[in-house]
Amino acid sequence: MLNFNSCIKGLYVSNKHHYMRIDMMPSLIKCLALMLLLPSIGIASILSDPQVEKLISRHIEASGGENALMEMQSISRYGQISFYQQGTKENFCYHTDIIYPNKLREQIKGRQIEYDRGTDGISFWQWTGNQYELTDDKALIQYMHLTAERANRDLLWVRNEFTKFKMMDFSPAWAPENSQCIQANEGNPKRAYCFDLSTGLVNAIGSSEEYRLESDWREVGNIKLPFRLAHYQKGVMIYEIQLDYAKLNDFILDIQFQKPFTPQMDC
Repeated sequence: MLNFNSCIKGLYVSNKHHYMRIDMMPSLIKCLALMLLLPSIGIASILSDPQVEKLISRHIEASGGENALMEMQSISRYGQISFYQQGTKENFCYHTDIIYPNKLREQIKGRQIEYDRGTDGISFWQWTGNQYELTDDKALIQYMHLTAERANRDLLWVRNEFTKFKMMDFSPAWAPENSQCIQANEGNPKRAYCFDLSTGLVNAIGSSEEYRLESDWREVGNIKLPFRLAHYQKGVMIYEIQLDYAKLNDFILDIQFQKPFTPQMDC
């Protein structure tokens, strides 16, 4: 079984406009916190640099536009996730469902259930290793709330909430070529967002300590999604997701988000 405790350290999730270390959260949350959503810094203010706002707005338009992103009703993503540690690679089935803005399910399964959690907007539950249980973990609940609301469109909140950003004179070494980047003046580490100059789409997020690369953007309905995400820690790949396909605004049964009573091996 994969040791999720060593998957990812040092990420951040938003908690009521404050930041907490994700390595204080359960280990499974570490591994998945950035897959769907890289939360924005909770600072409500106006972007000070018009060039910064221009880059973010260009990404929003390139990925479908504000109206299309806010009008999303549901999304399902199917693919594979590969974890790398100590020279080994383990592959798992990866599947997420969202009914915006409050229903979520995330699954990673192989020969057994590695990871399965969700919310129907009222109760929050997760697989604990031998059964499904309701959770009152505030950090996990907050993460689920934010993910169900903002996943695949989080730069709309970034545009509204980020302040005191600056254009970077040079792209960081970990960013892909042909990138233009912005960086927060505050935070430790100071998070950077990099955008592909040709497409306007985000291609990297993070810092030299921990970053994510996004590529293979494809049309799904009237929006675009990255079909490949690779997460690195200190220059070493920790995991990568390769989507096979995604469905936008497809009907999803409500039972998908309710706590199961028995183990569900299908992914």
